[in-house]
Amino acid sequence: MDFYHWATLTMTSNALYSPPEDCRNVYDFWHGLAHRMGLSEWFPWQNINELFDHRVSRSNMSFEQFKDRYKIRIGEYKHYQYRKTGFATPSGKVELYSTVLEKMGCDPLPYYRNLETSDDYPLKLFVGLREPQFFQSGQRHNRRLRKSNRFPRTFVHPQDAETYGLEEGKWAKVETTAGSVFMLVKLRDDVPVGLIRIPHGWWLPEEDDLGEFDHNDGLLIPDSKEYLDREQGIPHLKGVPCCISPSAPPRQFVGIEGLQ
Repeated sequence: MDFYHWATLTMTSNALYSPPEDCRNVYDFWHGLAHRMGLSEWFPWQNINELFDHRVSRSNMSFEQFKDRYKIRIGEYKHYQYRKTGFATPSGKVELYSTVLEKMGCDPLPYYRNLETSDDYPLKLFVGLREPQFFQSGQRHNRRLRKSNRFPRTFVHPQDAETYGLEEGKWAKVETTAGSVFMLVKLRDDVPVGLIRIPHGWWLPEEDDLGEFDHNDGLLIPDSKEYLDREQGIPHLKGVPCCISPSAPPRQFVGIEGLQ
């Protein structure tokens, strides 16, 4: 239901399948955590259905009524609104020199930080290029979607593949100072030499251990000071020094036939 002011209408979507009986939704997690931390006044709704009823209450409908409508227009899209209101900055202008960052004691101008490669980690990686079958870490447990994207794949330029002995469709091990993951190799000419792509959010729900310690991108990202964004403390997801080498399959995979 969220739209974050990116759109002028809000809508629901149909559930693809029913969750397992012991599966809890995100609101249950935050509701329980808030009550344990003494913040219950900010989470008065006992379940997600009560929250949804609250979210659509200004429409004089319950959520059950609302979802039958499918789409509700919440305003008209206005072109060039900034000409009347300005941008959402203190000056109302596009601020290349950020006065907000300046007041926080941060560098108000954009700057470039380079993480140097080394003999041990001669390549760089970036986490990204979303995959159309999935959203974030979701949908890995859908058999139909997984058939077209069975395993996580790293994209490598053919020149790097030759240098490091990699083969299309074979397994490789990617390592950084933080950890390592296993990926299938996909050769692509549009990936720059010296750079490899790591997909986001991979796990294998069909495996007993969920495959989380073999394939998840978070294992590769260091959180030491030199790798953190100075303003927000967010780890760098681009330009991280790494190495890659051929590998045997990390396990005997059980297959996806048991997935929904």
